[in-house]
Amino acid sequence: MSLLNIGGDKDDLFYRYKMPPVQSKIEGKGNGIKTVVPNMNEVAKALNRPPMYPCKYFGTELGAQTKHEPKNDRYIVNGAHDAARLQELLTGFIEKFVLCGACGNPETDLKIINGMIERHCIACGKDTAVDMRHKLTNFILNHPPPGAISGGKKGGKKGGKKGKMSKDQTPADSGDEAGSGDELHKQIMEDAKTLAAAKSKDDDWSVDMSEEAQRARQAELLQGLDNLKLDDKKKGKKKAKKAADSDDDEDDFADDPLDQLAQYVLAKPKATAADVQAEIKDLRLPVHMAVHVLAQAVVKVDSMVPDLKARAAMFRPLLADNSRAQKYFLGGLERSIAEAEAYKKVPIMLKNVYELELVDDEVILAWGGRITKKFTGKKKTATLVREAAAPFLTWLKEAEEEDSEEEESDDE
Repeated sequence: MSLLNIGGDKDDLFYRYKMPPVQSKIEGKGNGIKTVVPNMNEVAKALNRPPMYPCKYFGTELGAQTKHEPKNDRYIVNGAHDAARLQELLTGFIEKFVLCGACGNPETDLKIINGMIERHCIACGKDTAVDMRHKLTNFILNHPPPGAISGGKKGGKKGGKKGKMSKDQTPADSGDEAGSGDELHKQIMEDAKTLAAAKSKDDDWSVDMSEEAQRARQAELLQGLDNLKLDDKKKGKKKAKKAADSDDDEDDFADDPLDQLAQYVLAKPKATAADVQAEIKDLRLPVHMAVHVLAQAVVKVDSMVPDLKARAAMFRPLLADNSRAQKYFLGGLERSIAEAEAYKKVPIMLKNVYELELVDDEVILAWGGRITKKFTGKKKTATLVREAAAPFLTWLKEAEEEDSEEEESDDE
């Protein structure tokens, strides 16, 4: 198998930096079809990046959910995608997140300085920023490579709370379901171990205290580029903070910022996903509470299917890789159905949420396996919802088991 150039002239046979071409293996059928990248680990090692990053990049560009199983060396993108398409997307990933912005050399490391992602070039020594508007930046900020974060206590008095995270800590305040961030961070840590030997120089020489001080001052001007998944520890509106801290309090759902968000979306039906994300950020709302209210505001029981399809593009970036937000999204739909006593709509709701790839299979099954009054106010009502969902949950569980059996047979 011939190797491909990483950047530079693709026809230059003597180019130093090479990588294996992306491989694609399509598995499953129907709604369960997916694409496995068998050599994701080898490709990522050549790029000096954790395998999750290019895999997640594929998902953001294709509008598809991704799944990472580093222990089994399996990186999955939902849907059917051939190797040529994935290779084309990988070129975009390399240009945006690997190549040095100054000299174009691919021998770079990622650095996170006061919430900004930079490529530190080992060849020319310069640091160049990546485009923070890309969706992948949120994933990298929440699950950084080990040693990538700087700008903490040693970086000056104004380093900010983000700078206090050491390389051994996990991003527990990322806004995801408790434990999911830890697991992903551990996976990245494991992936990074395989990359350590590939580094040709020690990074210690690149630390420049004067530059750190300048970045710290610059951070004051860039506070607007805060992560979408807001940290509950930051100062914010008291009612929004209460909503994040107390999941079981039904009064959370009536907080003023949440009402403002619902009114904003209803008043602007053509608002883009970016517009809604900006509004959530301005109101300083936790993402899981925002999607919970939006699900009730824009998805009506009588027009659930067309509403879900019309708003899928708005919900998808808010729900991607955030199991807690996905659970609260289902909770919002559950609440609307329960209030209307339209339990026959439950299977229809789940079928469309599944087909639109808004919620992961595991989250749907976990939601169906636990009866709680958190969203409906009454356990009896929640039980009726789960009973109506039973046929779909059974089908989904059997489909998952069939996929697992197919994977085992393929391995044999």
